[in-house]
Amino acid sequence: MSARFASGKRPYVTVEVFGMKQLEQELKQLSDKLRRKALSRGVAAGARMCRKLAKQKAQGLGLVDSGDMVKAISLKRKKSRDRNVAIYGVGYSGLGWYGRLYEYGFKNPEGGKRQRPVIRPTLDEHAEEIAYAIKNRMWEEIVKIRSRGILKPRR
Repeated sequence: MSARFASGKRPYVTVEVFGMKQLEQELKQLSDKLRRKALSRGVAAGARMCRKLAKQKAQGLGLVDSGDMVKAISLKRKKSRDRNVAIYGVGYSGLGWYGRLYEYGFKNPEGGKRQRPVIRPTLDEHAEEIAYAIKNRMWEEIVKIRSRGILKPRR
């Protein structure tokens, strides 16, 4: 199992998990609605774990002056044109909007560049844990669907 994390110019990070062949086969057996539900809940669990770990890292770095930056690390579901893709963003919002400046760096008026990234290093350090949380939650959803007996064969 491997996880790939890519970050662009936005304060959100995209997580794609590859290498789960058996899970993918089980998901293909589900109807579209149930597949999207399992996928969405799995990715949401990974995003929640990422948010929790990022907040812990921010507190460890001492970013609790006013508390806004730690509170501002939030989770948001994004829309996708592909119905079989679940996108959750972990970034800064609200009163701690300035967190994205520290995440990607900015030029200090006195000279030099100030940067204190939190979210990107969290993803680098805990990639396997987050991918495991996604995989675990998806399996839980598949087991729940099977136990209810609502699994219908796909045509």
